[in-house]
Amino acid sequence: MDMARGPDALFSDEEVRILGETMAHEVGHLLGLFHPVEIDLDAWDALADTPRCERTSRCETQLGDNVMFPYPVCNWGGCQSQGNMTTDQVHVVRNYVGVR
Repeated sequence: MDMARGPDALFSDEEVRILGETMAHEVGHLLGLFHPVEIDLDAWDALADTPRCERTSRCETQLGDNVMFPYPVCNWGGCQSQGNMTTDQVHVVRNYVGVR
């Protein structure tokens, strides 16, 4: 929680959204999802609908809005929303025994 709020120790609307996305990301791991690409760009998940990207900028463009992307994609204007999942990711979650 301390890492999620800003230097003013208050949660802005964006910080609340990012905290929620982080929680969803971690629950995604619990339900069997992996990062679509690892930070060092040397590994990808095994799902067929995950694009393979070789450059950070391309990965952020193609996958930066995915809930399982390994970090928030931010610039001076704010951070991109990360609420999307691929069709195959949805299938993984729905096939998790605890979700049925």
